[in-house]
Amino acid sequence: RTAPQSLGDAPSNTYLYTLNSAGNVRWAQRHGIGWIATDYPDRARGWCEGATRFAA
Repeated sequence: RTAPQSLGDAPSNTYLYTLNSAGNVRWAQRHGIGWIATDYPDRARGWCEGATRFAA
């Protein structure tokens, strides 16, 4: 999270785990992360309403 530039051109193929806070999930969304894991999928859906980057 401290060096998003290190993601380069591959964020849509990047998988992050375990994101359990709204701030972390939104950070991943803003940086185009393609896949996330969370212990709270219903909450994460709400935090990312309208997102197109995360797989359903």
